[in-house]
Amino acid sequence: MLTDENLGINKKKLWESLDLLKECDITFSVFLSINFLEDPQTVKKLVDAGCNFVLAGLESIKQSTLEAYNKGHVNSAEKYSKIIDDCRKAGLNIQGNFLMNPAIDTFEDIDELVKFVTKNHIFMPIFQIITPYPGTQMYWDYKNKGLITDEDWEKYNALHLVIKSDRYDPLLFQYKVLKSYTDIYSWRHIAARTWYNPRKLINLITSLAFRNHLRTQLAEFERHHGLSAKVLEGVK
Repeated sequence: MLTDENLGINKKKLWESLDLLKECDITFSVFLSINFLEDPQTVKKLVDAGCNFVLAGLESIKQSTLEAYNKGHVNSAEKYSKIIDDCRKAGLNIQGNFLMNPAIDTFEDIDELVKFVTKNHIFMPIFQIITPYPGTQMYWDYKNKGLITDEDWEKYNALHLVIKSDRYDPLLFQYKVLKSYTDIYSWRHIAARTWYNPRKLINLITSLAFRNHLRTQLAEFERHHGLSAKVLEGVK
């Protein structure tokens, strides 16, 4: 995975880098803004250079949430769907990273996200809880506002809620995210993603790895806290 965000500063730099990578005759994945993938020529260059997939921070499909993250003026769920479909047809997988924030996202929003991921057969989807990592500006913003509730650094893994939650019990919110995350790696979802997306072997292998990891985490979470899916029924 090439995680150099400077790679996506401008199209010219990106194209030059892809031309060099093509000469290396390797396969790779890359982190890029979804907006670069609106250009068919850029997508073609990524595929020709050997790119397996692009990890894109989609964050949310809810327009008000995208606006809260200063992305609503350029992005939308409809736009995501089109880009993902166009890239798929060109031979490029798009891995979507989605962020859950208890201050602005409801359980119904999470359910809608699951439907979106399912409908669009998103490659190797990632669900994360908003986390103000130490050393970042977000951390100090939350810290100064008294919004950080836990400073056990082992919990700063994007699956624990370490900030204040007025709407939901923190444990319940964590459980909802983890349960939904695990559910999108069911056999049905894995089969559909493998069938619809290019590079089927990497789709299958990565999905199986995610499934095993998430199921282990979910089982441990339920055992440790004495929870079952029943506690989520009727919670919106």
